Amino acid sequence: MYDAIIVGARCAGSPTALLLARRGYKVLLLDRATFPSDMPLSTHYVHQTGTARLKRWGLLDKLAASNCPPITRNYFDYGAFTLTGSPPPAEGVQEAYAPRRKALDPILVEAAAAAGAELRQGFSVQELVCGPVPSPWPRSPRARGCRRPGPCPSVNGPGPRSRAIQITGRPVPATA
Repeated sequence: MYDAIIVGARCAGSPTALLLARRGYKVLLLDRATFPSDMPLSTHYVHQTGTARLKRWGLLDKLAASNCPPITRNYFDYGAFTLTGSPPPAEGVQEAYAPRRKALDPILVEAAAAAGAELRQGFSVQELVCGPVPSPWPRSPRARGCRRPGPCPSVNGPGPRSRAIQITGRPVPATA
């Protein structure tokens, strides 16, 4: 029995699993990919606030060691003019990074597993089963959005080809 089952182990799922596992929850982390893997044309720009979180979680040194160069100045070239500047630091962290997925994802996945999350790679979700809440499932009266005790089903940060979205019929949010 798991306290949380997270479908998708990339930049949203792995940190969620990491933080829940560090708080003592029993977490199952699933992804249809195996790591390391890459996604064509997919690079993340991790702003200073994200870099500060990586530092807080003890992962920034691993990202820096992946040979991904730090970014301290930004240049936006609009043809007729260029904007140049340095964003303010977040929690004392000045650098941003733009790692490839094949560098960032394994760092996050390995950290989640090291924190105690059970990782299943190459696992393609085919069905979501909803039913009565099992008695060992944690309950919290402070859970936002719940009208009764028990888990709040959630589809969070889905990718454009999310199986969970296909199954539930929930549309992909404009910000996803």
